[in-house]
Amino acid sequence: MYQNTDKQHKLVQDVSTRWNSTYEMLARYVEQHETVIKILSSSDFRKNVKGIVPLSPDDVSDLELVIKVLALLKQITTIMCDTKIPTIPLILVFKMRIINALRAEDNDSELVCSVKNAIRVNMEKRYTNLETEEFLYIATALDPRFKCLPDLPEVKREELYSKLADRAEVIDIQTESTGHDVTIATPTSPRAGSSSGSLPSLPRLPNLDENQNKLTEDVYITNTDPAVSASEQTRVEVEKYRSRKAAPLKSIPQDWWRQHEEEFPRLSRLAKEVLHIPATSVSSERVFSVAGDIVTAT
Repeated sequence: MYQNTDKQHKLVQDVSTRWNSTYEMLARYVEQHETVIKILSSSDFRKNVKGIVPLSPDDVSDLELVIKVLALLKQITTIMCDTKIPTIPLILVFKMRIINALRAEDNDSELVCSVKNAIRVNMEKRYTNLETEEFLYIATALDPRFKCLPDLPEVKREELYSKLADRAEVIDIQTESTGHDVTIATPTSPRAGSSSGSLPSLPRLPNLDENQNKLTEDVYITNTDPAVSASEQTRVEVEKYRSRKAAPLKSIPQDWWRQHEEEFPRLSRLAKEVLHIPATSVSSERVFSVAGDIVTAT
């Protein structure tokens, strides 16, 4: 096939193992369509090649519509290949985005409907394993931008956050058992009238004057708050996290957790464990590709 002398605008071919190659092939053809038609129509070309039927204007119009459909996948895969942001919480977010965005419309051509339907059916089959889906929802919930999980029914949302709390508690126990990064329970807030960080005001003891009360104030404790278990502390932390307003879409999850680490110590540990997992193997494949180039060059 004809290639423009400008390397940046030569025709490209679809490669089944390369993301977005179909989109790039079609987009480049539509861009160079007029040039291709001129070449196919030239007498010199027809002498050597026969039986080629060029695309009609209607075919090109259909291609333009298909390209618009595939552009969404191009945008999503580009984001998923980013190694500087957490991508695992985006898997289910983008899955629902694709399924909802690619519903057939009344004015869609037969070809466009077919492409949309094929993509939607393919996406609906992905990540349906219960264990995998649960983990991905937990990863999504740990992203402060998407923690509301609006696509889940309320019952399932409550179950998921309960399991998230269980995982956070396990991480907390493991951390304490190793002796590293142990979080000391936060003391209860001082009561009204007491100074910050001091013990709560004590009742006056009978038959003691003012001086005697002062001498016994820090040793004769008549009332203490009941201890709160680690499990209860985790549940309280989860509810507090859920009650917060979702972070802006432009925010970076790592920065958000870094800023709120003291407020949510248990959840921040779980977030560190989960959000660093890459959603794709792109980064490792790039390493192998560069290594292959180095070996070939030497």
